[in-house]
Order: sequence, then structure tokens, then C-alpha cells
Amino acid sequence: MIYVPFIYFTILTVFFAVKKKDFDISVFMSGLFAFTSLMAIVIVKADILGDAGILCTKETLDLQFVPTLLYCILPTIAILPFARFSMRNIEKITIVSDKIFMVFSICLLFIALLNIYVSVDKFIDIFKNGTWLTKNCGGSPSYTELWQAKTNHYNGELHGYQIRIERLPLIFGYIFYFSNCTLLLIPCFFYSLCVAKKKWWFNVILIIGSISSLAISMQTADRTEFFNYALIFIVNLLIFKHLLNKQQWIKLAATLIPIFVVFVIYFVGVTKARFHTDESGELKGIVQYSGQSYLNFNYFYENAKTDTVFYERTFPLTSHFLMDNDYEYQSVEKRNAINGFKTNVFASFLGTFLLDMGKMPMILWVLAFFALCILILPRPKEKTVSFWKIMVTYTLATVPVFGIFYYRYFHFTFALIPCIAFIMLVISTIQTKIKSKK
Repeated sequence: MIYVPFIYFTILTVFFAVKKKDFDISVFMSGLFAFTSLMAIVIVKADILGDAGILCTKETLDLQFVPTLLYCILPTIAILPFARFSMRNIEKITIVSDKIFMVFSICLLFIALLNIYVSVDKFIDIFKNGTWLTKNCGGSPSYTELWQAKTNHYNGELHGYQIRIERLPLIFGYIFYFSNCTLLLIPCFFYSLCVAKKKWWFNVILIIGSISSLAISMQTADRTEFFNYALIFIVNLLIFKHLLNKQQWIKLAATLIPIFVVFVIYFVGVTKARFHTDESGELKGIVQYSGQSYLNFNYFYENAKTDTVFYERTFPLTSHFLMDNDYEYQSVEKRNAINGFKTNVFASFLGTFLLDMGKMPMILWVLAFFALCILILPRPKEKTVSFWKIMVTYTLATVPVFGIFYYRYFHFTFALIPCIAFIMLVISTIQTKIKSKK
């Protein structure tokens, strides 16, 4: 049974690639599931079960047909709407008002400045004391300090940025709710570079602003947000790549190289901190990190107690603003106590809904997501598409792309990302209708 997801998603990836004659979003999505399924095989064959978030051991490993079937079919349903259209067929990406685009970008850049302000001290400290850059400069990297930051996060302790934001006027606390929305600067960057062709310095500012939320995640020694950024950047690149000319590819590479270097330095430091006491080293940890979702989803399906329904991850905005209830440390502890095992592990986006809502609601959620995507995504033969629809497409694509780990929009601060994109699409649609009547 361990080979089934890998074989299935590999065939699906090849099918999409041959049919589309292109490496597009759907190929990327199915390819990600094929890769993580391959890593699951490596985990089982190398017998590195039972730690690093993998719930089953060699003795308890029992992969069943039904959860394996669901793990193959449900992600496919989520991917299919993205396989219906091809960005190569789209000849023009339009925007009703360049002023609205500029105001939108500037607002996000202001939030990015706030992100940098509240996290800059820790950002500098991490690169000063917690990476291999320190060692190469004659120091000794403090891996224990980095891992302690991660432990403090799991224990629900306040971080430096939280303390710093509380010292600012109350209005900045509310603005900080939108800290993760700076990721919307990624499609803004590509639109500015490929379509609007704005000044190079403005494009550089946009891409720097888009990584500002990562400075916050550094305070918890987090790698997952860096994976998320890389994945969604690739999604946006796949959307806009057919519009990039040779000169723009060169500019893009020149912009990304220094960012990539920072990513590598940080990732190596955190990975060493995470596994510096493990004799098997970092490679084992990366394999376990990448391949546990299929194994844990099976474990959830067979062992999770779904009598108690949790709403804060499925409906994070409603849960926060109406019930004052977020997915935090206490929520994790409650789930752990009910189920009798660690629940804050990677089990794919399916595992999130299975654990919180049950088996049938999980299936219904995927079907609802499929219907929403069919309704909103570009049509198969559509030639002209609004930039704001492209932005919504990216936010929806994040669900199956990052879904190899868990449901991306589990917290209200993340759920605001698609909400903002949808609001901008509605405003654009209304503007278009008003202009067409004139």
C-alpha cells in the first residue's frame, strides 16, 4: 500500500504534463504529492518511523485501503480546476485602475515596514548567533538557542515581536493582523515586472516587502513559512512565466540570488538546530519532514476521535471575530488530550479537516473547494484575465500546494490573505461593470 500514492501521483503528473505540454500549476501540484509520497516510501524502507512528527512506528504501521484511496482522490479533485485552464492561452492580464494597484501595493508595503520594525532585532540576532555564517566568521553557532526559540513557540510563550507590537499604539496592533497579507506582494511583483513594467527599484521594494513576514517566523525558528514562500513564489512564477522575456528573466534572477542566499543560510542554521543532537544528521530529518503527511493521514483516519468538532481552523475568521477562539497552544493541547497522540504534525490539508470535523465533512469541504475554484478560476479558453483574478487564483492554489503539509489558512491572520484578494476582485468587477455602462 505504501507505493500506491507515489505511483498514482507520478502517473497523474505525467498525464497533466503530456496533456498540457507545459509545466504548469497542476503539474507542480501533483508533482509535490508524488515527491512527498516518495519520501514516505523512503521513511518506511529506511525504518525512520516513530519520531520527528511521524506518529506510527514499525510495529504500529498499518496502511489501509480507504484512507489511501482518499489521499489519492481528494487532492486530485482539488487539483483538477487548475488543470482546466492554461496560462499560455491567456494573452493579456488587465487591471481597471493602476491607481488602485499602486495604493494597494503601498498599503502592503506599510505593513511590511511594520513587520520589519517589530522583528529586526531578532532577525539580526539569528544571523549573528544562530547560523553557520557565525562559524565561518570565527564564532560558534548557537544551535541550542535556535531550538529553544522553537520550543518556546510550541509552549505558547510570547515572542519578541509580540512584546514589541504591544508597546505600540493600539492601531498598529490591528494593522498587524494583516502581517501575512504582505505575501500578496508576490503577484504584485510579477505584475509590476511583466505587465506594468514599472521601475526596477519599485519591483525590488515589492519583493523585499513580500519576505517581511518571514522575519517574524524566524523568531520561532520556523522553516515551514520559508517552504510556503518558496512554493507560492513558484506558483506565481508558473502563472507569469509566459510573459517574461529574456531581459526580465535576468532581472528576476539578479533579484532572487541574494534572497536565495539568505534562505539557505537560515535554513541550514535552523535544520542544524533542529537535528544537531541526532546522530543521523539533517538529511534524515528532512526526509521525515517531507514524507510524513501520507503516513500521518492514515494514522489520523484510523485513530482520531472525531466526536468533538473544532471550528477554529476550518472557519478561522468566524471563530476569531465572533467566538474569540483561535488555533493556539491551548487548542493543540486540547486535541492532543482528546486523541491521546500528538496532533500538531503534518498530515496534509486533508488531515486538518479530518481531525477537526470528521470524515464526511472532510470530503464535503474538498467538493466545496472544487466548486468554488470552478466558479472563480479563469475559463479554459479565456484570453483576457483581470490581475485580481490572478491574485485570487494564487490564493486558492495555495490550498493544494501547501496542502502537502496542512491547511494553509488555519489561522485568521492567514485567512485574511484570500479574503483581501477576493475583496479586490469584487471591487475590480464592480469597476469594470461601471465603466462598461459609460
